[in-house]
Amino acid sequence: MADTTPAGLRSQAGPSTIRYRPPDDLPGDDLPPTLAPFLDPDTHTLIVPAENPAEPLRDLLRWADCHHLDLAGVQVGQPSLEDAYLTAIGEPAAPKATRHD
Repeated sequence: MADTTPAGLRSQAGPSTIRYRPPDDLPGDDLPPTLAPFLDPDTHTLIVPAENPAEPLRDLLRWADCHHLDLAGVQVGQPSLEDAYLTAIGEPAAPKATRHD
């Protein structure tokens, strides 16, 4: 860990992450079942880890289209540097919802 770059650390931290903060006045209880477990109730932010982000992105696009939402703030990328560091030292990045498939 000590000999790596920030990009190297992030690449070792796990799958890509989709982040989106829906409008506060929009209830999250109608999110698709593939996305709902990843809505952080404290920050009202959708944080979806995904090896292949295409499928959850399609679900997010369909849901946003139904609600006429602008997805300008959606982010897709590697885990944050903070999450990567916490993973590297063996600490959980943040409380995450558990998927029940």
